[in-house]
Amino acid sequence: MVDADDISRFMQATGRTFDVTHNPWKLYISHQQYGSLGHDGYHSWEILQFRYLLCVLFEYAAALGIIDVAYVEPTGARNDFGDLWGTDDLEFLSRYDGLIYFRVTPLGAWCLGLADDYTPAPIQPSVKLSVLPGLQVNVVGGNLSTEESLTLDTWAVEATDRSWRLNRQKAVGAIEKGRDIAELRAFLQTREDQPLPETVESFIRITGKQGKALKISGTALLIDCENEEIATMIATRKEAIGLCLRAGDRQLVVRLENEEKFRTLIRVLGFGMAT
Repeated sequence: MVDADDISRFMQATGRTFDVTHNPWKLYISHQQYGSLGHDGYHSWEILQFRYLLCVLFEYAAALGIIDVAYVEPTGARNDFGDLWGTDDLEFLSRYDGLIYFRVTPLGAWCLGLADDYTPAPIQPSVKLSVLPGLQVNVVGGNLSTEESLTLDTWAVEATDRSWRLNRQKAVGAIEKGRDIAELRAFLQTREDQPLPETVESFIRITGKQGKALKISGTALLIDCENEEIATMIATRKEAIGLCLRAGDRQLVVRLENEEKFRTLIRVLGFGMAT
């Protein structure tokens, strides 16, 4: 456990300092002129850098799971700002004044290079599920947490507040966005005492494959020729191999990166294409 004041003193003693602003006159309390932090003694380490440090620890490091924090009601937690103009009615200077201690988590130790590896603690499910062959998922014990509800909403359609049905369209949409349907299998298996029905395993297997069946390989131009004869003349030229493809009687498709080469070819043939 690290005292927040201790880390502040350590940083100052070892020269690990930093600037919050190059112009403290732009920062003020209550009144831009009288309460400006540009006045002597108004922008000390405790007022600016230390409060900023507390903010970083609370809002970023703790939110990322790198540290755990011990936090109390900020009112009266620190009394180092009472001499500043405009603070008479303030019970605390910053809501982060209540951050008293912190400790590095196993994840934080790994991120800082203090540990060779990191294994996340298993998430304890808050519900028991019954997964039926008809792709229906029922809550039979406990209540869904917010995270569990969001997971089900990614892959299924809600029928009632305790019943969901796996949906291929939603599942494919999730895979398109980069989600791995293996997450769904693991989610269901850890909350269902019985093996997943074959129909559900088939849903996961087929959807996982079909969700990646197509991919965008590039952007192309759809070109409309004046008639079928021109389209055929261009498409059948030896020089056009790899530059264009037929797309109907009068249409040609050309990848954007081949546009200039295609234009050169059709000009040789005596044709032009408006930009």
